[in-house]
Amino acid sequence: MEQEAVEPTPPPKPKDEVSPSKRLRPPRPPRSADEPGADLVTFDVGGSVFRCKLRLLEKVPNARLHRLAVCGCSTTAANSIFLDRNPALFAIILDWYRTGEVQLPDHVSRRAVETEASYFDVGAEMFPMEAPRHKVVCFAKALTHVLSPSQAPLVYVLRAHEQLVLETAAGSGRLFLRVTDLGGVTTVPQAVLYDSDSYFFLGGGAAKLHGTPFPGSLIYSFWVEARGTTTAITITLQLRSVFSPSEQLQLSAADEAVLHDTIEVIEREPHCVTTTTLHAVVAASKTAVQNTSPLRTPGASLPEITKERAQILEEAQLFQAKVREHAPNNKQ
Repeated sequence: MEQEAVEPTPPPKPKDEVSPSKRLRPPRPPRSADEPGADLVTFDVGGSVFRCKLRLLEKVPNARLHRLAVCGCSTTAANSIFLDRNPALFAIILDWYRTGEVQLPDHVSRRAVETEASYFDVGAEMFPMEAPRHKVVCFAKALTHVLSPSQAPLVYVLRAHEQLVLETAAGSGRLFLRVTDLGGVTTVPQAVLYDSDSYFFLGGGAAKLHGTPFPGSLIYSFWVEARGTTTAITITLQLRSVFSPSEQLQLSAADEAVLHDTIEVIEREPHCVTTTTLHAVVAASKTAVQNTSPLRTPGASLPEITKERAQILEEAQLFQAKVREHAPNNKQ
């Protein structure tokens, strides 16, 4: 007698199980790079649709548009990213992504576009801050001196805004330089600037030096060393006043007194380089160049040099007034 096979009864469904039709749809997996349209990003901005390539948004990887395209957190059912923004302004920003230039229509204000660009984190890239242009003006005065071994050192006390350039030197002998700061410290005891017997100056005529500006707020002393063939050396200096168009060259009464006292000390002390501070004049402890000819009164031409320096300062101030007059900021 054959027995019929009995199918096992399925286990009862749990009461809390949800039917397949009511289950939540799993998130859509990201499309691969090989899939058509994977690199295309669609934006729905206030009802207007904009499309671009993902690599275009990678131009600014940390900006809002690139982050939205990568994360897909604002993607709608139509696979577009919704943005509740002004579509006219968004078109300008997206056009900047493509061309790198900001094209502003006549009916759109620049401030509105700047605000929208800041919202999308591209404000600094679209509207970079222009660095202020620092214009430097230089007033130069050419000076010629003839130095001989019997002459006292030629001393220049430079103000902070001044520079000194030794342009040329000609003659037979050696030209020396000593540099002392205003605090009384000799930074360069002795340096040869020109030597007629040196290989570099044997061509004859005026030797063109390197022309490096000597900075201000220092004291420079020039002298010629006595040798068998030394006669005199003619040097050409250029005294520069460097300033910006907005600055005014004007010495205080204390600075003028310091400069005047410094030159007076140089006149009285021909055998030492005089140094100054902001409020006093102090003679250097070490002697500079010994005067080889006691018959010549050292420093006899210093009053004329003082007068010439005052005239140069006046000319520099007049030149500066012309610069301010023609400056772009002063034009109405």
